[in-house]
Amino acid sequence: MRKSRTKSSEENPAMIFSTVIHPLFNMMAKVSAEDVANGVGLAAGELSKPCDSNIIPSLADCFREWEVIFGSLLSELDLDDINRENVTEEEKRIAALRKWRDRNGCEATYKVLVDALLNRGERYQADNVCRKILAHHSMSDKNSK
Repeated sequence: MRKSRTKSSEENPAMIFSTVIHPLFNMMAKVSAEDVANGVGLAAGELSKPCDSNIIPSLADCFREWEVIFGSLLSELDLDDINRENVTEEEKRIAALRKWRDRNGCEATYKVLVDALLNRGERYQADNVCRKILAHHSMSDKNSK
């Protein structure tokens, strides 16, 4: 009797594209987080700041594929907890950002988020993150005066 054989990740075309080919395209046209920040008028130094908890709800919509992106930033257990404890996709994205920030403290910088998006080929969303940081800091500066 023959065992039925399932496709391994090496034989799955979608897996090959997402893990091999897609990153190769990104490496050929590598854009840095600093390039993205400068492109939207955000000082590149702002990216090295830790993620402010007040901006997290605003950033959440930039992470539509949150499980894929945060799969490299959080543990499998963390992702399972987020899925189990939250109902809507928006709640899950916010929870993932908060858990990532809480786990990494001062190391949870905006640059890490922008790099994670760029590594997935999400340039448009990386631009959006930088625009939201810029807007958030502009609002913070107005409120402090």
